[in-house]
Amino acid sequence: MATIVVSDPYEHLSLDRQVRMLQDRGMVVPDLEWAKVRLAHIGYCRLRPYWYTWYEPDGAALESDKIVKRFRPDADFRSVIDTYRFDRELRLLVFAEIERIETSIKTTVIDVFSSALDANWYEHREHFTDPVRHAELFIAIAKSVDRRRQKEDGFVVRAKGSRYPPAWEALQDLSLGQLSKMYYNMKPGPLKKRVAEVYGLDDSVLASWLNTLTEVRNTCAHHSRLWNREILTAPVIPKVVDSQRWITTPDKRSATRVYFSLVMMKYLLLAFMPDTGLTKRIAGLLEAYPKIPRGRMAWPDSWKEEPVWRLGGTENE
Repeated sequence: MATIVVSDPYEHLSLDRQVRMLQDRGMVVPDLEWAKVRLAHIGYCRLRPYWYTWYEPDGAALESDKIVKRFRPDADFRSVIDTYRFDRELRLLVFAEIERIETSIKTTVIDVFSSALDANWYEHREHFTDPVRHAELFIAIAKSVDRRRQKEDGFVVRAKGSRYPPAWEALQDLSLGQLSKMYYNMKPGPLKKRVAEVYGLDDSVLASWLNTLTEVRNTCAHHSRLWNREILTAPVIPKVVDSQRWITTPDKRSATRVYFSLVMMKYLLLAFMPDTGLTKRIAGLLEAYPKIPRGRMAWPDSWKEEPVWRLGGTENE
């Protein structure tokens, strides 16, 4: 058996040595120069999580006093790159759809609370459960308002009776994470429920989904691996839903995989964008990369038969 290159983790490796390590561990690299270009511009460490799925389950061996994992016979560097590309395209798709959801829910929160209370309800802690969390959020809003005052022409300076602008101006720069925390901290009541009812959910479920989608969105924004990731912020599974756009209740593992995050997104999108076309875009992505192992995403074979995916076949914005 050939000697495997085992590197010091603090040693910088040339592209030739990176390729040789992969080959020595059993990966097929059909085009050395092509592989080196990918390693040079994507990075060995960035690609490493994408070839984990090709390791032999019991293929570790001791080499130079270090444990070295070996690849299965079907491990191919081109397949690794295809998985990386699939994940990148999936992240771009997910990021765009979450932006639509974020904008819709933010607008709904602003409209529901502003019409029932006053233009500056977000300033008043009596509308929130935890005064400390409210104070932290308000400080972030105030800083954002001050930045916009300095940089933007035509910005509404203040609302009547307040040094801060009305909610429909002040809350525009909330991140999804801030929106999620604000909604979670709102006192239970008819207004909070009215927001959730727009999306066919209970308010506690909507708060949970916003929290989960914040993690998914941040994963996409930071260009981290998404396709087979376990979502740490597990969403609440709703007991009461719109049966016309729901699916079979997932098990605990499936609820923390990307497939169920996409289900959540599609369910929310259908509430305000019934011609979303998300099903078509996802189907196209899966068809472009047929070798991606769907089991790691908890992706059912019969997914297109679920009600949530049968609706919204076209897009007309």
